[in-house]
Amino acid sequence: MDNNLTITKALDFFRAFKGDEITFENSHCGTYTNLYSEIHGVGISSLRVKVNPGYPNPDCVDQDNMTDVSIDSIRTIISKDAPVKLEDIDGKILYLEGFISKNKTLFTPSENKVLEKLLERMKLFYSKVLGEGNIDSGEEEEEIERSRFKSLFIDL
Repeated sequence: MDNNLTITKALDFFRAFKGDEITFENSHCGTYTNLYSEIHGVGISSLRVKVNPGYPNPDCVDQDNMTDVSIDSIRTIISKDAPVKLEDIDGKILYLEGFISKNKTLFTPSENKVLEKLLERMKLFYSKVLGEGNIDSGEEEEEIERSRFKSLFIDL
């Protein structure tokens, strides 16, 4: 990652899910800030993005017009408010734990507290949702309203 990593970009990354839309730019792949592109997947420290077909001959894309966008390249993310899966939240908890451990020196003490507070909230939220449903019964995967997840980011 470049030196463009900020607490705002980190929080945007942990708020993002598949299906959301993004604008991004970085020094070696160019600027993709005029049109929104769709997020197709969320990884440990990057988003898998299908670049908007409105960009002629985009750089750094594969044959499917996909690219990986690192956290420091995020400009804006628009949430689609679609329900999220419980397993995706579990993954975000693991990613956030690793992110905090790896990037502690890049943030101020107060920013680190924000990330740790978010991690604590995510863990409590996950436990609460597990306690609400019949997830172990073999039923279809639990989906959670996005607004419930987004509330974890309020007043960090």
